[in-house]
Amino acid sequence: WLAPAGLPMGLRRGPPSCKIFMSSNADEALALLAEKKKAKISLSKYESYTVRLKKPMGLVFEENESITKGVFVAAINKSASNPANFQGWGFDEITVQDQLLRVDDMQGTVSDARCLPFDSAIALIANSPSEEMELTFAAVGLGR
Repeated sequence: WLAPAGLPMGLRRGPPSCKIFMSSNADEALALLAEKKKAKISLSKYESYTVRLKKPMGLVFEENESITKGVFVAAINKSASNPANFQGWGFDEITVQDQLLRVDDMQGTVSDARCLPFDSAIALIANSPSEEMELTFAAVGLGR
């Protein structure tokens, strides 16, 4: 067995005997993908709704504790929200524990937010140059 030339020792692939370890990682990866798919299907069972919001949104998100990740509304801070969000765009429909499903930056990018780690999900909103976005939530929150 010969390591590919030009790669530092730490990045070279191990000998063929490492296949057992790699297949174990593949099995774990497939299991994780199956869990995420199951979670996405589970979230699709809930009624969803879409709201149009301007930044700052006044929403506090937290990551789900499960292996499938995703984020939910942990708190709503109306005093930190753009006043335009109270002009009939659905802000009052949002409740604590609603799950973020989709982010549309209204500039041509629509992103699936289900099962993303916290930083990736929040980046869909924070890193967008758009000041106005449509967020789609699964209505699973308190009082539903």
